[in-house]
Amino acid sequence: MKSSIKKILSGSEPFSRLPHKEIKRLAGQVTRETIDTGTLLAQQNKSGVDRVYLIESGLIELYYEQGGGKTLSGYLKPGELFGGISILMNAGIALRTVRVEKTAVCIRIPKPEFLSLCAQFHSFNEFFVETFSKRMLDESYAAIVSASQAFLFLSGVVPFSFLPEEEIERIASDLAIVHYPKNTLLAVQGQTRIDYLYIIQRGAVERYDEENEQKTLRGIIGEGDIYGGISLLLNDGVSVRTLSTQEDSYFYILPGDRFLDVCRRHQVFSDYFTDTFGKRMLDKSYASIIKRTAQPKVETASFFNQPVSTLYSNRIVSCSADSTIQNDALEMSRHHCSSILVTSNEGEYVGVVTDSDLRNKVIAKGMDTHHPVSEIMSPTLYGISTQAPAFEAMMEMLSRNIKHLAVSDSSGRMVGVISNSDMLAAQGQSPFFLLREIKSALTPEEVFNKHNRIPSILSNIISAGAKSQNVNALITTISDAILNRLIHFAI
Repeated sequence: MKSSIKKILSGSEPFSRLPHKEIKRLAGQVTRETIDTGTLLAQQNKSGVDRVYLIESGLIELYYEQGGGKTLSGYLKPGELFGGISILMNAGIALRTVRVEKTAVCIRIPKPEFLSLCAQFHSFNEFFVETFSKRMLDESYAAIVSASQAFLFLSGVVPFSFLPEEEIERIASDLAIVHYPKNTLLAVQGQTRIDYLYIIQRGAVERYDEENEQKTLRGIIGEGDIYGGISLLLNDGVSVRTLSTQEDSYFYILPGDRFLDVCRRHQVFSDYFTDTFGKRMLDKSYASIIKRTAQPKVETASFFNQPVSTLYSNRIVSCSADSTIQNDALEMSRHHCSSILVTSNEGEYVGVVTDSDLRNKVIAKGMDTHHPVSEIMSPTLYGISTQAPAFEAMMEMLSRNIKHLAVSDSSGRMVGVISNSDMLAAQGQSPFFLLREIKSALTPEEVFNKHNRIPSILSNIISAGAKSQNVNALITTISDAILNRLIHFAI
């Protein structure tokens, strides 16, 4: 029996990458199991995975589960594996539902043994990393992974932990994740409209009370903390505190209408926010804030009419075209930036490399990082004037499907870079959010739901004083995105 297991291990990736001596040892540690037709081995986002299965014979189905339905992902056949990626990349929670279609004989490798192999043998571990990277190029798989990780996170966060698992799953699929750099002003007390519930994934945010032009620090919130619930539920969507990031921070954001819908259907969830509100109202300073924000709101300066000069970063990080990819990634990491400009031997800017280039062209494809950066750079560098309005910069990014623009002064000299993160950090309610959500929608119903948010976003933009031609251009861009996504579903 041991010799037959050894033969099966030797003929299957990634075990064939192990030394002969290690395969022989492993054959004595693992066990065989016959699993009957119809057996459910794992359920997506729910089942813990405590072993890796190597299929010796039989047939096993893999499904994605979303919106109450199942989509067949594929089959596992003799020589193939299940469980490794879930253990390594998803905290040991199944990424897909797994069911035995035809009675299967499997070799079971216990989780501790599997993790030990990954730690000792780089090529063995690399097999799972490479497989995961390739699958992440599949939008449906990437969305499942993202929702699975969000589900695990929310399950440990009060008051989401009060909700049924099915509700947490639905919420997780509706979340987006955003990043704000250190010292970003997220909201201004009594002025900023809050359109999302913010759940801090990692980072730290300072909360202030403002009165008579004086700020009083009320505390620092961190991983798992929430902001925006009281503002959305009890303060007409107006921020009751001023918030500023103390360090680079990442947030899960839930659209306000989804948050309010969950509150309507689950009293234990809404009670958390109303109880917190009631306790805070015992503080006279907090009560006075609520009273002031309930008064008619003062019109604030239009975000979309602000010049780019007030938003862009004047720090230009650059490299030569023959510099290696690894050196440039290190440079981006050292400067905490999401792009690096590429220069020719004459010192002229000839292209740009962004963090998405590193993900999609290098990591996902397993490219050697000692290659020159010229092999992955985008050779076209689009620009904008410092005096152009923010709306124009936003439309340039949306229409060209890019995230960075070079910024030039009146003489044409490049003075910095503006990114979509800069735009999002300056304006929480942005068409960027809507456009990204449309492009990542997994069903036509999701696209319809996003479409219903267009009037409120346009209303905000028009109220901010945007020009009619710019509003028309925005409507066209969003409409094209909706049409392209629906055509994708139809095909």
